[in-house]
Amino acid sequence: MSRWKIGIVVLVMLLLTATASAQTVSVESATVNVNETTSIDITLDSAPNGLSGYMISISLSNPSIAEITNVSLPSWATDMGTTFNSGSAAISAADFGNAIQPNATNIPLATLTIKGNQVGTTEVLLSVTSMKDDQIPNQQINPSIQNGVITVIQIPPLPGAENPPTDTDNDGLYEDVDGDGMLTFEDVKLFFTDWMMDLIPSQYTQFFDFDGDNLLSFNDVRELFVEWMLS
Repeated sequence: MSRWKIGIVVLVMLLLTATASAQTVSVESATVNVNETTSIDITLDSAPNGLSGYMISISLSNPSIAEITNVSLPSWATDMGTTFNSGSAAISAADFGNAIQPNATNIPLATLTIKGNQVGTTEVLLSVTSMKDDQIPNQQINPSIQNGVITVIQIPPLPGAENPPTDTDNDGLYEDVDGDGMLTFEDVKLFFTDWMMDLIPSQYTQFFDFDGDNLLSFNDVRELFVEWMLS
């Protein structure tokens, strides 16, 4: 084989190797109200050669703004000694059931529960201590990292209410529109009135988007009414 052909083969192999190793571990960003919680997922985008186990460190750049209150693993992962405190976590998990096969994508690695403490922002910083695939012998995976940001806000009382709204079931939506600590028909009426009068600031849309379409509309009022009827 001529030298230039050998050179092309080597170049192709290098490109394929680079492509195969271009994996990313990412953590979601989120917005949460003071004294409320939200969940964010840590994900591996692809596993060309499967996944046998992983060790990931997480830290919050400003733990006075928000804190970690829980770390959970996906059902396929065996906990090998995961620990956490308010400002950091160390995840250790294994795939003993071979659930993550070669060429798997969008692989959940963990879910963090974050509580907002005061208005501000804090980065969620990831570091992969070790991650290995299913090849024999097992090879280290060296993914790139995509960190996240937690933004903590304080929603003021909506027009017609004395207290800030609250999330009564920790789903990220503020069913208790009037802030009295419970979901009642008064919340539905207040939400309808404020929506009709365009009194809900657009930056708070995600907290009242009960139908999940990223808009405030009559469908959201209807969804809140149905939730109240079924509660």
